[in-house]
Amino acid sequence: KNPTVADVHAITSVSTRYLDEAEADFDDFLLEHAEAGTRRSGWSQLLWVVCMLTGLALNVFTGMEIYKFLQYSNSQINPTLIADNLKSFAWPHTVLHFGMTGLLLLVGGWAGVLLNLPIVAYKAWAIKNNKLVLNANSVGAEAKVHSSNMFSYPNRLYVMMGFYAITQIYILMRLSS
Repeated sequence: KNPTVADVHAITSVSTRYLDEAEADFDDFLLEHAEAGTRRSGWSQLLWVVCMLTGLALNVFTGMEIYKFLQYSNSQINPTLIADNLKSFAWPHTVLHFGMTGLLLLVGGWAGVLLNLPIVAYKAWAIKNNKLVLNANSVGAEAKVHSSNMFSYPNRLYVMMGFYAITQIYILMRLSS
């Protein structure tokens, strides 16, 4: 008879029995390796939770920043005062974002890192060119005309918040798997 690549087997029944510690067939080594791909260590799980909380704080912080901007804009105050009042948000926002991206890198969340890479690159460019801190031209009513930025300040925040929300969904999916 010629050897075949695969034989056809008909399964007629499945039985289950509980193994006892005294049983000779019980092999802990194989069982541990079978579960190794599906289970995270306690530290890895903790880092994912910290990453999720950092992302949640980043979303809340960005929402507060948008709310404050809209509140200041609707009050019809001077754009210079708006920029001065919002300057305190720039560095904590950046630190939170870099922290979340660093945690994603640490836990191996490559899709989250790649998703946040454009914003990290933009913020690194803004820090290098001293454009991270707001000025009156970037928050005023004529922001698009006077600013060299592609997006006005609130539109940048909306885009960033969208990226952060997608990253949160990714983190939650990884946590639940």
